[in-house]
Amino acid sequence: MKKQKKTGKCCCDKKTNPVVESELTLPEIENVFSLNEIRSICVRYRLWFLDSTYVKSEFPYEAIVSIMELERKYNQEITSFQIIVPENVFEL
Repeated sequence: MKKQKKTGKCCCDKKTNPVVESELTLPEIENVFSLNEIRSICVRYRLWFLDSTYVKSEFPYEAIVSIMELERKYNQEITSFQIIVPENVFEL
């Protein structure tokens, strides 16, 4: 898979993701993926990329802590996000 250059831009629009691209630090930028990268991973491993409200299982503790750290760091509440998981974890 061809790796795209990380620009600090998020795949979400500014309404759903309040983090401004210039506020991202180098480690954070390395963890931001383009929609094409996400699509490629999902197709390759037969995963789903949907809104987190469809997840029927509990989120891992590490994910919850990471979300809380982002909220604290940027002083913004994260109200919705997307997640990549296997098909059996979603309730459609």
